[in-house]
Amino acid sequence: MRIVLKVRRKGIIILPKKLRDALGINEGDEVIVEVTGDRLF
Repeated sequence: MRIVLKVRRKGIIILPKKLRDALGINEGDEVIVEVTGDRLF
């Protein structure tokens, strides 16, 4: 699955419901982000 996210005001990134549901992400969960070169994983 590939989804384009927009960075909003103050650097906020919204995870669409489709993505949250697919990954089982709920309010209050922590999400780990890894930066490799100029990419975010």
